[in-house]
Amino acid sequence: MKTIVFGGSGFLVSYVANALTNAGYDVAVFDCGESPYLRPDQEMIVGSILDKEIVEGAVKGCDVVYNFAGTADLDEAARRPVESVEVNILGNTIVLEASRKVDGKRFVFASSLYVYSKAGSFYRSTKNRGRSVN
Repeated sequence: MKTIVFGGSGFLVSYVANALTNAGYDVAVFDCGESPYLRPDQEMIVGSILDKEIVEGAVKGCDVVYNFAGTADLDEAARRPVESVEVNILGNTIVLEASRKVDGKRFVFASSLYVYSKAGSFYRSTKNRGRSVN
């Protein structure tokens, strides 16, 4: 089975990509920068989740789409609210819609513990909205 992991260049999410590869999946990692954790048996796709064409091309042929991409830092989300909304809400919507267009069998969206918390302020709001489009 073919899968893609959006936001896969991060330390923690690289473990997800590796677990999928170890389980026999053909794994592509999609992120805005090269992954320092990429294995030789994984494909790297560098791009923005806001670029519909790149995202649609990346999910083509994928059975499972994982979306871990987004602004994850609370302070950065507060300092850059427009960018946080774009990535955490619009980006998730673009990835979800691309997955739907190619008849992906499964879409897995990772959110944050802050969606259930009173902490996190603006960041929590963007993750809650991103979660609601699923």
